[in-house]
Amino acid sequence: MARVLGLGTILKVDDDDSGSVFTSITLLINATRPQRVRERVENAALEDILATEAAGIEIAGDIVFEIYSDPGSTQDTMFKTLFESKASVLYQFLYPDSGTETCEGIVMGYEPLPIVRNENQKVRVTLARQTASVFA
Repeated sequence: MARVLGLGTILKVDDDDSGSVFTSITLLINATRPQRVRERVENAALEDILATEAAGIEIAGDIVFEIYSDPGSTQDTMFKTLFESKASVLYQFLYPDSGTETCEGIVMGYEPLPIVRNENQKVRVTLARQTASVFA
């Protein structure tokens, strides 16, 4: 198993939801990849001596990332617009090992982080995943 650095990871958004044109999210600081978690379903019967569980549906979960922010920039305006529209659009993670992960998400949070002397302004964006991830 190889080690893959996060350096070189690119996150893209299809903000017009055409499925064909993806815009790279620039100045990405960190990102939480789409989580893969299933709901646990109790599966124990009265005769069982050990509690058992079955694998339920996949829980959508959140994707969270932070970017350097310029409040008047095209990118910041795009995320504010996606937040206001409540639109579900495609997002792609392009990993340094050439793997691609695509899913739909809705911007549920656009949070400017505290402004600190001698630091760049930052924003945290939270997406609610709406579809299963597709790997290529």
